[in-house]
Amino acid sequence: MPRSLAEDLAWSLVSLSAEVGLAQVSVRALARRTRMAPGTVTNHYASKGELVGICATVVGRWLASATAAHVDVRGALGLFPDTEDRTYRWLVSTWAQLRSAALTDPALDVRVRDADLGVVRAARWALAETTGERSPHPATWRCLENLRHDLVGPGTTLTPESALTMLVEVAQASRTS
Repeated sequence: MPRSLAEDLAWSLVSLSAEVGLAQVSVRALARRTRMAPGTVTNHYASKGELVGICATVVGRWLASATAAHVDVRGALGLFPDTEDRTYRWLVSTWAQLRSAALTDPALDVRVRDADLGVVRAARWALAETTGERSPHPATWRCLENLRHDLVGPGTTLTPESALTMLVEVAQASRTS
């Protein structure tokens, strides 16, 4: 998957976030995972915040692409990762963690919001076909994000099918209110 330094580091961020959580990922751990000296990484990125911001852009692009590919194959169920699809699950999980970190980091928030547009575009037609909304209501979009995050959480009992059912119910309720 990775083809550049930024992509190598972003993939390391995804795999480490899946293992230990984004908050525990250090520049040293990213360098070690990519088999680089920490100085090489800090030579290219002035701070961990800048590095995570660049990674967020790459991860957002990957998630948008993965979402579009899964929707093409599985229809609206493709909005939600299967238990067997580790890569898609890791991307959704890392994205949830990046969105959470963006709540307290204005620079990261800008990058996440920009990358989020690609994810929304990838999901839009599946949402339109499933919910009947040409443009997803903000409540529908937030519900989708929350269900995706819940689906990849540890010990979840949520399935892609039950998540899709809940999403349709929220979309219907948001149209009537």
